[in-house]
Amino acid sequence: MLLSALLLLPLHQDSTPAPSLWTCGFDEVLGVAFAGDPASTQFAPGAPLIVERILPGALDGVPEALRGRFGTTDECKPAADGRLLIASSGGAVLALDRRTRKVLFSAAVPNAHSIAALPGDRHVAAASVNAEGNRLVVYAGGGASESIALPSAHGVVHDEERATLYALGMGELLTFDVDAATGALEPGPAFELPGGEDADGHDLRPVPRSAELIVTTRAHVWLFDRDHERFRLHPDLGGLDHVKSVDVHPRTGRIAFVQADEGEWWSDTVRFANPPGAMRLEGERFYKARWDPDGGDTGPVRADRRVRDAGATPPAPAAPSHVRLLFGSCADEDEITAATWRRSLALAPDGFVLLGDTPYIDSTDPAVQRRRYEEFAAFPPFRDLAARTPIMASVWDDHDFGRNDVDGRLPGKENSRAAFVAARSGGPWQSPYGSDGKGIHSSFRRGPFEVFLLDTRWFARTEQSEHDPEQFSLLGAAQWKWLREGLRASEAPFKVLACGMVWNGAVRPFKTDHWGAYPAEFEGLCRFLGEEGISGVLLVGGDIHRPRAIEHDTAGTVGYPLLELISSPMHERVIGAAKQPHPGLLFDSGAGQVVLELSATEDRVRAVFHRPDEVLFEATRTAAELAPR
Repeated sequence: MLLSALLLLPLHQDSTPAPSLWTCGFDEVLGVAFAGDPASTQFAPGAPLIVERILPGALDGVPEALRGRFGTTDECKPAADGRLLIASSGGAVLALDRRTRKVLFSAAVPNAHSIAALPGDRHVAAASVNAEGNRLVVYAGGGASESIALPSAHGVVHDEERATLYALGMGELLTFDVDAATGALEPGPAFELPGGEDADGHDLRPVPRSAELIVTTRAHVWLFDRDHERFRLHPDLGGLDHVKSVDVHPRTGRIAFVQADEGEWWSDTVRFANPPGAMRLEGERFYKARWDPDGGDTGPVRADRRVRDAGATPPAPAAPSHVRLLFGSCADEDEITAATWRRSLALAPDGFVLLGDTPYIDSTDPAVQRRRYEEFAAFPPFRDLAARTPIMASVWDDHDFGRNDVDGRLPGKENSRAAFVAARSGGPWQSPYGSDGKGIHSSFRRGPFEVFLLDTRWFARTEQSEHDPEQFSLLGAAQWKWLREGLRASEAPFKVLACGMVWNGAVRPFKTDHWGAYPAEFEGLCRFLGEEGISGVLLVGGDIHRPRAIEHDTAGTVGYPLLELISSPMHERVIGAAKQPHPGLLFDSGAGQVVLELSATEDRVRAVFHRPDEVLFEATRTAAELAPR
């Protein structure tokens, strides 16, 4: 019996939608679609329905000797070129043209769990635990040409861009260089899985448009960074055990996964994340579920996850459960900064926030302002990022405001604002810039984050501070009112207060543009947060050409320590004099080409400083740690 409004349809109906998801486990492979006829009374539009059944052992072109070897299907991997790669622990693999149903390749492979296509008409299969298994088998044409030992071989992925084959076994992840013409393999580095030789590696899949591979083991789901060659727990699924497969849709980001029922190798349910859901078929034994890159809809996917299809503008600020944002400042249009932009794109964030000096302008002349924004936008590595990743919002600092270290008394700042607003037109997720045509402060909500972009230039030193009339204001009365109202109304677990300058006073000698030069403003912010009981606040800044992390001793006023993260510079010009002592200093580096990643679920936020070829620093805070005590 089919549950969740699942229907069986005959194949090749004119009105039948194309499969979006392929599942396997028994002796058949099922194609599932998530679109329906709105006129039908049998199911709700958008409900999942089975539109294809493939019995691998019954296909024309499968040799008679292999027909009985497809009793259980362990892999059903669609490829972008129209093939469907099928592996069976019964002892066989095949490659099928899923449009014509023509069998392109088949072979006997003991306890086969995965298959990948290689250049030169080659295929590689993972033969798992078996007297004749525990190895990778490479086929050139129709015959086996090579055997490579790999205990409990379970997964193979061919990364064409990196010309690398990744192969997963019981306790290690192997790599091989792949000849782009012949498909010949040369051994590369091997990586021990978290948990060591008993980790029980199972599924191996790439995260689309990302440097990461999904790796499942007996006890966890991991992400392996192919650029930095390191593992981390999957932020959504990391704590799940006995996960047999995970796949991420290349356009929407929706996750499909199969977690075995207790004591079994299978489940009758395919589960979803981002957004959550489930598809149950009573009596079925699902082992793996794979999205079809050419398929249609994926069910009730939140619109904000379609950003990589829609270019730079997601249509609505819905609330996905896990979000990754990047923050960067101080960028040139040169090959050094280009490497930083390329790394940012490889991280596949949900959005990028520009923190100022992006670009360097150093003039309030309207023509110069317009020209420099146009040149910055046309820089190919930035243009590539902006085409595939939303530039969520931005704020200026001194060099794009007008000149180095200036404040709100700068003549011509109206010209700078006009050029900024024209160049940085916000999306529907973002509040308007400024208040009554003054300043450029704005905010946006994205999942667990609400980000407040503060303007620390326009109003600086133009008014008395409302927190101490003997001192100048940094934010100005209008911006303070906007910020207080926004923080009181925010329901986000984490509130990011971001601006171009830094929040502390440990700066190079004679520098005057930082929150430390406006002590009443910072103290007033802390008192407000504490009095209102506002939780989850993080501070982000840029400007100083030196990445740093500082924990402020604010438990007495805010109710918890405020973590400050300084993301600067994206170019390579680091300022040595900015290395100043601070009692709460957690991290300081003399390295440039830096971007800050903030990722969060509802109960945890993680900060990572990235360079093109390394991770400099990581810090994690729970929602409980950022709650007033």
